[in-house]
Amino acid sequence: PVAYFSLEMRRAELAQRLIAMRTGVGAQTQRQHRYTDTELEAAIAAIGQIAELPIAVHDQRGLTVEDVRARTLRHAQAVGGVALVVVDYLTLITAEQARGTNRAQAVGEISRGLKRLAGDADAPVLALAQLNRQLDGRTGWRPTLSDLKESGDIEADADQVVFIVRPELFETDPQRQAAARGLAKLYVEKNRHGPPGLAVVQFDGVRTTLRDLAPRWRDVHGYEHDDN
Repeated sequence: PVAYFSLEMRRAELAQRLIAMRTGVGAQTQRQHRYTDTELEAAIAAIGQIAELPIAVHDQRGLTVEDVRARTLRHAQAVGGVALVVVDYLTLITAEQARGTNRAQAVGEISRGLKRLAGDADAPVLALAQLNRQLDGRTGWRPTLSDLKESGDIEADADQVVFIVRPELFETDPQRQAAARGLAKLYVEKNRHGPPGLAVVQFDGVRTTLRDLAPRWRDVHGYEHDDN
């Protein structure tokens, strides 16, 4: 069972993403209802499959970290435990700021609250986070831990920090940009239980998924082994 806190997208939008992941029928096609007969049949079948998934989606706005904790533990008690808690995304959690507390301190409290939740629920907490805007104007597009937005406590509290980058959006050399098309790089910048590292994976924009590279993608212009 998964407890999914979607503080940005509504439940219906998440359902469209899940249908796209399973069928390849994009969210835009779903919103515009421009299905082929085959796509409609696949989407209907996917809806039935998704309805059976043990995912509890919470899409209410304004949740505090204590709300997230209480709902997760209540859900865990009802179903016999949870295997994963997802928070999308961390800084959209409403901070309970005391007087004299700045934003960085408030985000730090949220981060520590999610850390405690992982222990209380005995489950990993996957928290998405934004990056600072200065990354856009910097030479070189590899993120660093200091790019985490609003609080260094996110870096301190996390067991692992993984940055997802699509190189084709940043490459300026036409040959490298072509080689990077459809790829994503996962930079493991912090790993409390192992070494940092890099993985190159395939990005499917229609399904919004990451997957292992197909053999035809491997070693294209060194992207499989390039750590930049």
